[in-house]
Amino acid sequence: MSPEAYERAILSAFGWSPGDAPIEALAAAYRTLSEQIHATEATGGPTGLLRGDDEALQAAAWALVFGYRTFRIAEALLEAHPLPPGVRLGELGSGWGPFGLAAALRGHPVELVDLAAERLRWSRGIYVAANAPPPNIRCGDLKALDPRGFGALALPFSFGELERGSGGPGSVDGLLVSWLKALGPGGRIFLVEPGTHLSGTRLQAFRDRIESRLQIHAPCPVVQRCPMNATPKDWCHFTWNTPTGGVTRRLADLAQRHWQQQHFSYLVLGPPDETPPLTPARLLDRRPLGKGKVGAQLCTPNGLLSITGLTRRPEIEAWFEASHPGEVLEVGGDALVSRGDGWRVERPEQLVRLRKF
Repeated sequence: MSPEAYERAILSAFGWSPGDAPIEALAAAYRTLSEQIHATEATGGPTGLLRGDDEALQAAAWALVFGYRTFRIAEALLEAHPLPPGVRLGELGSGWGPFGLAAALRGHPVELVDLAAERLRWSRGIYVAANAPPPNIRCGDLKALDPRGFGALALPFSFGELERGSGGPGSVDGLLVSWLKALGPGGRIFLVEPGTHLSGTRLQAFRDRIESRLQIHAPCPVVQRCPMNATPKDWCHFTWNTPTGGVTRRLADLAQRHWQQQHFSYLVLGPPDETPPLTPARLLDRRPLGKGKVGAQLCTPNGLLSITGLTRRPEIEAWFEASHPGEVLEVGGDALVSRGDGWRVERPEQLVRLRKF
């Protein structure tokens, strides 16, 4: 689904078209939501219970901005880690269900579980407007979930809330392990969190505690402790450019919020007896390094690897321009050479992209 088609579906579900949407009111609702979410992440309250002056405006702004970001990540995860046909997906802490919408559009039955009934009430209208089968809906506490009957679970931006609400680090590890066992062979749990230092390091800590009890299918190419632990000022997260529809761009500009990029951290979990997909190296980021140079950071089975390229060579500049944070690479033996500034890309054709995410 294109950004414009997504935006039209959301607006239609709320009774608007791109030409008559209340942009200024949506921008004010988005600005309020953004401020509340940043404050809530630090204090630990559930974002699903945030309130605004106008429920419809708040829900629509949430769907246009935050919902689209979740939907886009879900599309990429479900493409890279596809579920068997007909597998039922549960989105937990779902709001109106943007992760589930991506699954429903791929033909999967979906059930949404959230504490906030006012968020769930918009779900069926949005799914219908997007030409997706309506989801089953349940209002309730995630900790009381019976996972039997599901083949996959998604916790988009709700793992941190679940952990904090259950007593802190380690308090929900056993719960997620029990859920995964109940999903049966091929079961998946998708965890997505904000790409902030607080949320990213929370997922890293969970990953290091849990790796002996299940398989980490993504993003990690290693089974030992996360190499980011050696660089405490950094953390595992990804930054994507974010194309959006015109209405969303306008309301974000009015709200004085950036729409051009999204930052997130994630884990894909599988049963302990499964072999995770081959991940020789994961591209974490790319960045300019000053005149004539560009760089990137890879996570490999041997730890973090920083590489540089000289932009005076068109084929190297083109490789970096085409690189996408999150993609999986195979590094050929002659791809890199050691120079005074570290590992430099010599033969970009040997940095082979195996998959996008």
